[in-house]
Amino acid sequence: MEAESKKMRVDRIEEGLAVAYTDDGKEYILRENIANLKESDIIMATADENGNVIKVQVQREETENVKQTMKNRLQNLFNK
Repeated sequence: MEAESKKMRVDRIEEGLAVAYTDDGKEYILRENIANLKESDIIMATADENGNVIKVQVQREETENVKQTMKNRLQNLFNK
């Protein structure tokens, strides 16, 4: 089986681990390559045949777009 890349969102970082979820709700625990990750980052993660994440690439533009959308929604909610 070949390595597979999936888009995920970093939910939290705790005790040296990053917890990320795919759009379908599957949870991944990232143990390596997490030094530059922050909560809410959108990442492309490549997993091996055992489901272990072996490569992570932050999608900076998409992350910023999502953060801006959330910020706008909050502003609209409280500025009615």
